[in-house]
Amino acid sequence: TYFPGLLSEIPVVAEIGPWGEWWLDISQLETLKPIMQSRMDLAVSKKCMGVVPDVVDAYSYATNAAQFMDAADQLAYNRFLARQAHNRGLSVGLKNDVEQLPQLVSDFDFAVNEQCRQYNECSEYSTFTGAH
Repeated sequence: TYFPGLLSEIPVVAEIGPWGEWWLDISQLETLKPIMQSRMDLAVSKKCMGVVPDVVDAYSYATNAAQFMDAADQLAYNRFLARQAHNRGLSVGLKNDVEQLPQLVSDFDFAVNEQCRQYNECSEYSTFTGAH
């Protein structure tokens, strides 16, 4: 996600709820690559051991954002993030994106879902937990 005022060069498509965050236009991956690589470098410089990119399931929401991206864009973006983390020796967690768990299980080290009980999604993670 993008917080207005943080980096003005990030392509955004729609606001996410009342939190003041915006969906990144992940269909513009080439534009996002150097920005996200810099964020990964920042994590390394701060001695982080891992990262958990947030809101990596934009394509699945019925919002204005969905018209700008699709499942293939999301897979490419998520895999890019995982590769960049691993290239820097960082662990990387998949936060949400329940629909693409089977395709992403081999790219991520762990998974996080803050509300799997609330949305009845916990069983979906058996694909992930069984592989790790």
